[in-house]
Amino acid sequence: MTDADGSTANLTFEVWAADPSGNAKTQVKISDNQYGVLVSDFVKSGSTTSVTVGAGRLKPNVDYVFHTSAYAKDSGLYETSWSPWARFRVTMPVDLTLPNPNASAQNPDQSAQPYTDTMAPPDGDLPLRMGRRPTATPAPSTARRTRS
Repeated sequence: MTDADGSTANLTFEVWAADPSGNAKTQVKISDNQYGVLVSDFVKSGSTTSVTVGAGRLKPNVDYVFHTSAYAKDSGLYETSWSPWARFRVTMPVDLTLPNPNASAQNPDQSAQPYTDTMAPPDGDLPLRMGRRPTATPAPSTARRTRS
């Protein structure tokens, strides 16, 4: 933010849920004050500032928009209009942890390890090893060939 006389200022942040077109639909209370807004710390003109929205205030996979309004400390003047809307979405990290398939195992952590033991396929013909290309060893022939 920039203040014309170079003094310190802060920003008020207001968040709204957005409709599919990105337009403000419903204000989201991001604080417990009467206006539901957050106010940044005072910073020097030309600096950036931010606020931290508490856990549970915003829902994952919802589109939001926010805008800001400045207050100059030295002059005591509030900005008379809000900034343009900025759109954002809260996303959660993907958890790739799989549930433990055998919690009653002697060592439950072992059941989450990749399977590498040899196993027989349903028809019982070839032993397979998981993660490797199956190799077939020809079985000894019981038929005798004769030369003529």
